[in-house]
Amino acid sequence: MARIGGTLIGTALKLVNSSGENNEGRLFSFGPAAGTNRSLGALSTEGTSLAFGVALINKAGKTIDHVTVACTAEIWRGASRNQDVFPFFYGVDGDGINDANFLTNKAMLPYPDLDLKAPDIGKNKAEVDGKAADNRAGLTATLANLQWPPDGMLFLAWRAMDIPGKGAGLAIDDLSIKAN
Repeated sequence: MARIGGTLIGTALKLVNSSGENNEGRLFSFGPAAGTNRSLGALSTEGTSLAFGVALINKAGKTIDHVTVACTAEIWRGASRNQDVFPFFYGVDGDGINDANFLTNKAMLPYPDLDLKAPDIGKNKAEVDGKAADNRAGLTATLANLQWPPDGMLFLAWRAMDIPGKGAGLAIDDLSIKAN
């Protein structure tokens, strides 16, 4: 996780528990107040851009060309804007992408099928139950032609960008990756 833009870039970032009540731009462990079923997410605000993701190592002993990524997208807080999107990016180490810079590296490739998108809930800036069926959506996509070498790294990232207004509290849950 990283702060990737805005007025607070370079300041320390800490993961905070929330059920959607917070309206600050930060990274969250979203879930019911007393619950243990948590989701990783963020809320972007004016002046704050955040990113979160995962780095995976290929231990299959062979080059992997296709990977299927699946997760559940959740909304935990409504936005002051009609639609909010956290774009998804991926990349394999090399071409300047590494575990220190993948959250911000411009060489990472966008893949809109895995973007986190807030449903239009009428500019409702209140907390919502991200575990409720209306506030969740399954996402699945296959990343092809990866040329992910043995012991190489594959990077997956979502970026909550700084745009005007209060952003939605969006999260991922149930992340799975399967090499094809």
